[in-house]
Amino acid sequence: MTTVPQKVQQAYGSLPAGWRLEKLKFYAGVRNSNVDKTIADHEEPVQLCNYTDVYYNER
Repeated sequence: MTTVPQKVQQAYGSLPAGWRLEKLKFYAGVRNSNVDKTIADHEEPVQLCNYTDVYYNER
């Protein structure tokens, strides 16, 4: 069973049964970027995850 830090439990409550607490840095890289989101034919496509996408969506 994962031990949830006290300050996290106070802020969000306990984890649902079967869930583990993991650090995001083990699953994603975080970098600041000034990416121009306009798509050009000669550019290689990339995947972006914006803060608001994560904050406002459960999936």
